[in-house]
Amino acid sequence: MEHPPDLIHRGGVGGITLGGPLPESVIPPDAEDRYVAGYHADFQPHEGFRLDAPAATVFLDRGPFLRLAAKRTPEPSSPGLARRAVKAARRGAAVRMVSIESSRPRTAAGLGVGSDLASLAAAYPDLQLSPVPPTFGDDECVAVNPSEPEIHHYFRTCMSAEAGESVVRILLFQEEDGRRSGDG
Repeated sequence: MEHPPDLIHRGGVGGITLGGPLPESVIPPDAEDRYVAGYHADFQPHEGFRLDAPAATVFLDRGPFLRLAAKRTPEPSSPGLARRAVKAARRGAAVRMVSIESSRPRTAAGLGVGSDLASLAAAYPDLQLSPVPPTFGDDECVAVNPSEPEIHHYFRTCMSAEAGESVVRILLFQEEDGRRSGDG
C-alpha cells in the first residue's frame, strides 16, 4: 500500500516500513552527510540517516557502526562509516527504528509531535501512559495505543504530559523479546 510521505502508520512512515529495506527513493544523494551513529537509552548502538521526506531519522538493523559496536565501543566518527552505511542501506539493510522529532509527519488521526495527551486519548481511548528510562534524552514517558503498538509517543515526563505538554518525539519500532527496542 502506498502511503503519503509524512503519514505515520502502523508499519512505519510514508513508504518506509519497519523491518523492510530502506527504499532507494528516500536515500538522499547526500546520504553520507546525513549519516548518524551513536548510542541511545542504556548504551544501545544505532546508525542510520536523517531524512527530509519523510522528516525523520531512520535507523537500520545492520551497518559498519553496529558491527563494530558488537565487538567493542567504537567512535561514531570513525572514518569511512558513512560511506559503508550507505552501501549497507542500498544492499537492503532493514529499518529497525524511526525517530520523528518534526511536527510534519502525522497519523491518520492528525496526531504527531506537538500533540497533547488529551488529543491522543480522544483518538485512542485505550491509550496507555507509562514512565520509561530516557531514550534519546528529555523523553521519560511514553503513550502507546495497543491497536498500533509500533507507534510510541514520547513526552518529557508523565507529569508534564498530564499537565498539557506536548509530544516531544515519536519512535516507531516493533517489540523485540518483550522489550521495546527504543528503551534498550
